[in-house]
Amino acid sequence: MPSIFEHYDDNDISALIAEYPLAWVQPIGDEGHKGALLPLIAELNADGELSSLIGHMARKNPLHDALKTLGEASILFQGPQAYVSPSWIRKPDWAPTWNYARVSINAKIEFEALSIDEALERLAKFQEDKQNSDWTISQIGERYKGLAEMVIPFRASVRSVRGVFKLGQDENDEVFSDIVEHMSDPSMVQWMRRFRER
Repeated sequence: MPSIFEHYDDNDISALIAEYPLAWVQPIGDEGHKGALLPLIAELNADGELSSLIGHMARKNPLHDALKTLGEASILFQGPQAYVSPSWIRKPDWAPTWNYARVSINAKIEFEALSIDEALERLAKFQEDKQNSDWTISQIGERYKGLAEMVIPFRASVRSVRGVFKLGQDENDEVFSDIVEHMSDPSMVQWMRRFRER
């Protein structure tokens, strides 16, 4: 039976990936150390469920060869995380803890399932829109072709998703308020309130 920290919906998954797109990608079955951090963009199906992720990597990245051989990856997105000090809490016997949110995904990797132009343009647009910037890939100019040849796009087709959102759902109202009052990370506060208000 899932714990209280594993009650979430599709919007929680897509929101965490959008806010924290840099993921650890590890080939399944690899006994070496071929994992790498890569920025990924979520693709949702008509029901709003996560169906795939798109990204790109350097062709020289050891992860590229490993995934070409093994074909599957474990992908980990880490959301907000923070230590919670007992000094914040009005209960003298309260123990320290750590709040965090994460999403782990197993996926099949398909290289060149989309063009490198599409992969790079979508990632740049997604990130630049968050900056309220009008910068586009085309502004790279003549350098673009050489840079694009050094990377390869991929689509990660999702096979399974598991989220853990440990955000104070198990605390009483007084303790929860104490944590929020002392928490210096506004993103953590936002995510704690997101799950508290259900």
